[in-house]
Amino acid sequence: MRHPDRKKSTGPYIRKQWERVRTPTIFTGETKVQATSGNDTDVNSIMARFTRTGQLPPATSEPQYADVTALQEDLTEILERGREAQATLDEIRLEAQNRVKNQNKEKPKSEKTEQKQQEAQEEQANIET
Repeated sequence: MRHPDRKKSTGPYIRKQWERVRTPTIFTGETKVQATSGNDTDVNSIMARFTRTGQLPPATSEPQYADVTALQEDLTEILERGREAQATLDEIRLEAQNRVKNQNKEKPKSEKTEQKQQEAQEEQANIET
């Protein structure tokens, strides 16, 4: 594709980020859009009807009410809370790792392990004599 401002073709044209190639899409056949609901979804139409009647259109779903006061923080507070949570999580992981290490150290040796150690010590004593 050659850009209209370029006189001579010196290779492929690389578009700028704000340049767009518009390609029309033509739909044929039956559409899923309901043409009768055009005025019901137009914001200007809804506001004009509200100024005339003073009523908003009926809700299509049950309204949801929630306490969102915790979401009314600025970005720095949210990031700080995230850092604190990450630090707490790191501390919990470290404590869990230390517990596992300590449990492995304190674990009593099995009878087979003790027996093998005694046999090894006896063999060592036999070799030395």
